[in-house]
Amino acid sequence: MTVGTGIGGGIIIGGKLYRGSLGIAGEFGHTMLNLDCGGKEWVEFEKIASCAAIKNRLGVDTKEFSLSPNKISARAQKAFDEMIYYLSAGLSNIITILNPDLIVVGGGLSNLGRKLTGPLQSAIRRRAFSLNAKHIRIKTAEMKDKSGVYGACEIALEGDKILL
Repeated sequence: MTVGTGIGGGIIIGGKLYRGSLGIAGEFGHTMLNLDCGGKEWVEFEKIASCAAIKNRLGVDTKEFSLSPNKISARAQKAFDEMIYYLSAGLSNIITILNPDLIVVGGGLSNLGRKLTGPLQSAIRRRAFSLNAKHIRIKTAEMKDKSGVYGACEIALEGDKILL
């Protein structure tokens, strides 16, 4: 999945990209999260958990998250914790439904490395269906924020067409 301006994803099954019936599977960012238990407030995953959402809603540039713990502002730390909370909620749904063995995070947020994956994995272990959460691995993409570009190039080189 990618976390940056928005949230996107791809599903790999048996070493192949799963496209779904219309060729657009993996639109994780457009799944819905219920933010209160009363069921009154539903919001798209990327509109609450993406880097752009954090900047728009909380006024914090996610680049601040890369600062050392003694240099990050209390406001930025609160925004980071909130982002982990919402990312873990969305990913817990995906993990419960698909039961993957690995989630690879690309996009701008992937530059944080273990500073992202450690807290995210801990939060997922508290939220997701316990058996799935116990075995899931979270890693950052080797190509970091360039992952989406490389993936798009790979699809184009294969000559695949997405139905719209």
